[in-house]
Amino acid sequence: MVKQLSINITGPEISVAHRLAPPNDSNINPAIIIKFLSQKLRDTIYHKRWKIKDVNNKTGNDGFKVFINESLTKANKEVFKAALSFKKRFHYECILSNHGLTYLKKDEDHQATIIRRVEDLPSDGKGLK
Repeated sequence: MVKQLSINITGPEISVAHRLAPPNDSNINPAIIIKFLSQKLRDTIYHKRWKIKDVNNKTGNDGFKVFINESLTKANKEVFKAALSFKKRFHYECILSNHGLTYLKKDEDHQATIIRRVEDLPSDGKGLK
């Protein structure tokens, strides 16, 4: 996968790599967690993760979809889920996380807003730009 992202990774740049416990459904491959020694390499891979959409759309990927996501704390995961629901309900264009923070963007004409707590999301969909 890193070949498609045009990134060269060697073994010494990876601190730890392991699979999570398999889900109950045996047809689903468990996620792989990778911890990098270099924050710069981690950020490079994370910022190029959008190129994976092209790889997922090509045949020959054995039917598996590949995703690169941050491993969020329980509290940050709750904020992200609430923001994702908000995004869908009020038709916002983009949601993402970076370094544990959740960002929500209305459209191309607006800057992303940092959502630090669930309470930062207005119930009427207004107030975020």
